[in-house]
Amino acid sequence: MTVLRVPNGLDANEFMERIGKNLSKNFKINSARQIDEAVLFSTYLTAIGEADAAISCLESFVNSVKYDGNENVWCSAGQGIILLASLYGNAGDHEREEKQVRRIIEEDIMSNRKSKSVFLAKDLAD
Repeated sequence: MTVLRVPNGLDANEFMERIGKNLSKNFKINSARQIDEAVLFSTYLTAIGEADAAISCLESFVNSVKYDGNENVWCSAGQGIILLASLYGNAGDHEREEKQVRRIIEEDIMSNRKSKSVFLAKDLAD
């Protein structure tokens, strides 16, 4: 089971505190929607100057996602990996930044430009 790490002490921002608590209660690593929400939460954390908290949140799940054929989950995780690589680079940790970038390249996260609706239409047609 993957436990989503969310920061404590965001009392100055009740909205973010509430979102973090809700995300951590129900987080499932195999849900594209929940991964999307966790990546968006990490983006919000970055925007309010909480980059370290965003890194901690992303590290708690993105490296646990393995490709199993589910493009929706994989693409959602890819967005988190890209954000994490960027945050590492901004922090000057180029070794970890490069590791995430290599993962994007080696695991071919971003090569398929089809939207999720295209995959759904194909599945429905099959």
